[in-house]
Amino acid sequence: MKLHKMMLVCAAIGLLATSCEEKAVMPGDNDKNQESIYVAPELPDPEGVVLPEGTINVTEAIRQCQELGSGGVSQDFVYVKGWICNASASQNKEAIEKYGNVYFYMGVNKETETKNALYAYQIMGIDGKKVTNPDGIKVGDFVIIRCKLNNYNGIMETTGKGECNIVYSTNPLLDEKPDPSKITPDPEGANVPAGCLNVYEARDICAGLASGSQTNETYYVKGWIHKVATSASDVESYGNATFYIAATNDGTTNSFDFEAYRIKSINGTRFSSLDQFQAGDFVVIESKLKNYNGTYETGDGAKLYWSSNPNLQ
Repeated sequence: MKLHKMMLVCAAIGLLATSCEEKAVMPGDNDKNQESIYVAPELPDPEGVVLPEGTINVTEAIRQCQELGSGGVSQDFVYVKGWICNASASQNKEAIEKYGNVYFYMGVNKETETKNALYAYQIMGIDGKKVTNPDGIKVGDFVIIRCKLNNYNGIMETTGKGECNIVYSTNPLLDEKPDPSKITPDPEGANVPAGCLNVYEARDICAGLASGSQTNETYYVKGWIHKVATSASDVESYGNATFYIAATNDGTTNSFDFEAYRIKSINGTRFSSLDQFQAGDFVVIESKLKNYNGTYETGDGAKLYWSSNPNLQ
């Protein structure tokens, strides 16, 4: 009698476990420990979203990553839909300023834990364009990405270096365009040559160049330094500077910037210290313009024409 009751209890427990199962066991050799992924409840797609043919959800993307095995990369691109469940604002701000790409985790709902999410790694914006606004990537956004899948030592993610991109997002700020009206006036006494370009105008010329090419013509470009990327040892070793200029001096247009890359000081002389180029300086740069794989920057022979920095006067 006791044995019969015990069998009934075990059967009931088995039925309960089956009906509440939250793990999907992945295919694998029976003599090995099989990997599994958490099957979370999936939110419905936002109303009006049109999915590209063959779009998969995050759970399926992770399953495919696991099938690749550690170090495996898919040969073909796939479309993956999901909700941004984790994104570092500081990391994305820096990535946008340097490369125009972003990082975030995608889940089947907005609360998906990172361990059950797909890591969207170094993702470009719509149509492969640079992301310009850090506020365009927020937890709770619904996104569709075009990507190759990568099992990076057990981390289920996309391939990086801008190979993958966002196809659709519910965030209207993702594809925000520059506002040419946002320009801080030139400081009094600034030596700005006739025909000098502002940052927006320089970026427009760069955008029209083929990737990796530069203009034949030399231009003047003006703006406010908002970030310095050169170390003291670089100045000592090379005498040049790398910094980013924006159209305003209040931080409102930093995403639409222009990179002064390894430029020389006034008249092509060497810089001697970091004090000679600081955030907040107004500068005029003389240079060819270059599109370096989507980064808009100075080209050959770049140098300062004028600066408000008192250490250069």
